[in-house]
Amino acid sequence: MKRRDALVLAGTALFLAGCWGNTYTYKQKLTVVVQTPDGEASGSAVTEVRANVGDQGVLSEAIVNYRVRGEATVVDLGHGKYLFALLSSGGERTATEYWAMDAFYKRVIPDYPSGSIDRLNTFYAALLSLRDRASMARDQYPLLVTFSDINVPTSVKEVKPGDLPAAFGEGYRLKSITLEITDEDVTRDNIQRVLPWSHELIGSIGKNMKLPYEHILNQVNDGSFARK
Repeated sequence: MKRRDALVLAGTALFLAGCWGNTYTYKQKLTVVVQTPDGEASGSAVTEVRANVGDQGVLSEAIVNYRVRGEATVVDLGHGKYLFALLSSGGERTATEYWAMDAFYKRVIPDYPSGSIDRLNTFYAALLSLRDRASMARDQYPLLVTFSDINVPTSVKEVKPGDLPAAFGEGYRLKSITLEITDEDVTRDNIQRVLPWSHELIGSIGKNMKLPYEHILNQVNDGSFARK
């Protein structure tokens, strides 16, 4: 996954010698709008992100440790059809931790790029009071999926943003995905109402280690739908 200015080093980087500094907590609302044969359908979800900005020290790079709580966005398209914008991602798709960085960094810090601690602190401090909405670029979209049978987890299939008819039939089109910083409460229970099995899911939907890492059944897991 391409990341901005090497600002995030995940996993083992968190255990290397470094100095953790300021923590910023903000809420973001993702809204997905779809044109259907019956008119517009939309869905929104609010997630809370806690970003801890630090200096890795050993490699002299700024890093951010994220924690997310909330749920994926679900759009009820009618006729038993649903579109999901997931929290986690695979390949080049963008995960929820980075949505605000992708959508608003250039607005707050015009001379992007920079991964310095000062600039990251400036960005997140400004983000706390920012009440703005941005249209997400195609390469910033989260992973979009649907299910051939909503009751069968392994019937999941990826939905290409530019080709909703392939998943849902003629007359369906993705109109927009927008992100805004908000004071609204974190969204709960929407996913569980539509996917009651999701709260019992542990690990990937496929649970098949022989599948390629990039396979959709490996990319979708419990963290794709909800995080506490």
